[in-house]
Amino acid sequence: MFCLPDVLLQGGPRGLIWYVTRDPQGNVVANLSGTTAFLLLGVLTVVNVTCVGKDGRPPPPPHGQ
Repeated sequence: MFCLPDVLLQGGPRGLIWYVTRDPQGNVVANLSGTTAFLLLGVLTVVNVTCVGKDGRPPPPPHGQ
C-alpha cells in the first residue's frame, strides 16, 4: 500500500543525497549545510504553526447545547 510517510522516508534521503552531490565540482559541505538549514527552517515553521493552533483554549461547545 502506498503511504506518504513511506515516500518521505525513502524519497527524502535519496533526494537530499542527489541534491548535495549533483555538482561534483561544488563544495559538498556548503551544499549540505545550506540544505540542512533550509530543512530545519521548514520543520520549525511547521512546529510553530502547530503550537499557535493549539493555544490551550477549549473548543467551543457544539451548536444546540
